[in-house]
Amino acid sequence: MGYDPNPKVDLQKLKDVVHYICAQCRQDELGNVKLHKILYFADMLHFLGSNRPLTGVEYQKQSFGPVARLVPLPHKGTPMRLNEW
Repeated sequence: MGYDPNPKVDLQKLKDVVHYICAQCRQDELGNVKLHKILYFADMLHFLGSNRPLTGVEYQKQSFGPVARLVPLPHKGTPMRLNEW
């Protein structure tokens, strides 16, 4: 399969990956920054192995690291509610 410069976002896969990451990490150790970094590296490592991203989501550069544009950021001090996303 060749390189696709405009991959389509797979929202269900993105949600599944976020839920998987959250299930594998302790709640007190997983914040927004860590979640977004894990998503970014999962996408990039998958891309290196298959020439296509895992989720297709775009990332935005922020001072604390990459942020997946479609993953909601809860307000500081408010936990992310996965069942609402």
